[in-house]
Amino acid sequence: MSGAGIERYTYAQEPSQGSLSDLASAQAVDTVQRHPGSKLERSRPFPACPGEAGLAEYRLAHDELLQVAFSVNNGRTIVAQYERPASIGESAAAMTALRQAVCFAL
Repeated sequence: MSGAGIERYTYAQEPSQGSLSDLASAQAVDTVQRHPGSKLERSRPFPACPGEAGLAEYRLAHDELLQVAFSVNNGRTIVAQYERPASIGESAAAMTALRQAVCFAL
């Protein structure tokens, strides 16, 4: 659980043999397990690179939001997460970092 008022960005990649669809399912299960009580608000293609990456948005306990960007490229899964209090606006720098982590054709 993160502290009140804290923004957090994480990035991970690992080998994968799966598809983007497989990764979308796996990250949804992982998020719900890591954040009990979380609620998926929406899941969609990542706006900056649809077809190449996905973006899932969750409401967490303690009025926090979590955005999970994910993609599969060259046999590797990439997952970048941006967590923030719902009371503050989205960080342009964090959204740029998510895009740069998962969009490869740009």
